[in-house]
Amino acid sequence: MRPAADPPAQNSAKVRDDAPVLTSDRPTSNPLALHAPRKSGSLGRQVAAHLRSRIMQGEVSPGARLPSETEIALDYGVSRVTVRTAIKLL
Repeated sequence: MRPAADPPAQNSAKVRDDAPVLTSDRPTSNPLALHAPRKSGSLGRQVAAHLRSRIMQGEVSPGARLPSETEIALDYGVSRVTVRTAIKLL
């Protein structure tokens, strides 16, 4: 049996109640979010395939820059490492 834990120490720094809270305007249930790897390959391959499809369908103009790694990661619900892998595969 574990001994009872000590109560957390009080932090002497005061927290401002009027501090802005950052929120995202992105939906919590993202239709682009990818989940566990499927037979089609790793998440990186899935993201690359979806980005390639979006490019081929004209959603991204020729010569236009892709969104940032962070934006793509948020859109697909994956890490930036996965996004980097996907971009290398393109």
